[in-house]
Amino acid sequence: MQKKDSNNLARIQKIAQTANESDMDVLLEHCKTAIMKGELFLVAYMVEYKYLPLKQKDLLGNTPLHQAVMKDQPQITDYLARKDSSAILDENDLDETPLSLANDKPEIKRIFESYLK
Repeated sequence: MQKKDSNNLARIQKIAQTANESDMDVLLEHCKTAIMKGELFLVAYMVEYKYLPLKQKDLLGNTPLHQAVMKDQPQITDYLARKDSSAILDENDLDETPLSLANDKPEIKRIFESYLK
């Protein structure tokens, strides 16, 4: 594991141990950054160890799955959809679902279609 990843994990663990509402915002920001960089390992770590609920929403009502679709991250999208396929239809504050955001992303749309069968 790279030192950078180790530092991020330690920070995530520390925040999660004493998590309040503002700490959850920090965790969500870490998750967004990991999604943006395509770091599936960090996203999976935060989800698997329950540091970040899959339905956690940011100020715009976006869940981690919304973020993964918007950042065009198919592997992360697939991982998050596999953990909770109902999240594919969760709406943000603009009434957008991860599925609707995937309209112009064929690979992600195919992933979602496989979970909605």
